[in-house]
Amino acid sequence: MVKAIHVLQQRYGFTQNFACRLKKHIPTRAGLAGGSADAAAAIRIINIMMQLNMSREELIEVGKEVGADVPFCIFNKPSYVEGIGEKLEPFVCHPSFNILLVKPSKGVSTGEAFALMDDEMDYVHPDPLAMRDALIRNDYDGVIANLGNSMEGAAVRLVKQVATVKEKLMQAGFDGVLMSGSGSTVFGITRDMTLLNGAMRKLKSEGYFVRHTQILS
Repeated sequence: MVKAIHVLQQRYGFTQNFACRLKKHIPTRAGLAGGSADAAAAIRIINIMMQLNMSREELIEVGKEVGADVPFCIFNKPSYVEGIGEKLEPFVCHPSFNILLVKPSKGVSTGEAFALMDDEMDYVHPDPLAMRDALIRNDYDGVIANLGNSMEGAAVRLVKQVATVKEKLMQAGFDGVLMSGSGSTVFGITRDMTLLNGAMRKLKSEGYFVRHTQILS
């Protein structure tokens, strides 16, 4: 948030300072773009407060300067993203499934995870276009078939609990299970609310951060 304010001050030349109060709902080092969402919120709020009337292109440029995930978080819509996060192609989807987020106590440093990635690791190379098309068609089997995260192997090296949580969700019966972002959150996909609610109660009792959520439509 502070970085976002500084970037806006430098770009638009205003000198006002701001008192910021942040109530976190997304844990840090979770692979859920929590910090990026906070920065995006700051940009959107200051755009209104300072009457900057920023265009879509300006919002993207400022967001990109703050962080790669920030432009996506500014617009808050399902999107196919390219470049370093600045090329956004929104699409409409109405998925008929639910997601359970489960984060172990230890988080993953994105920088450390990237540093661990090397040529000796076996990478999953998911097809993002196939995933986008499956979401647009509400093709549940297609969504499950196209799950993939190239950073998962590196994150598991840093935080073994990622693999533990994955195993727990698979044993619970979720149709698709994958680490989110650079970790350490793992998500499970299901259409069975009884299964989801049971797993949520059990994993909460074991001390994990657990949230039931859905994809934006």
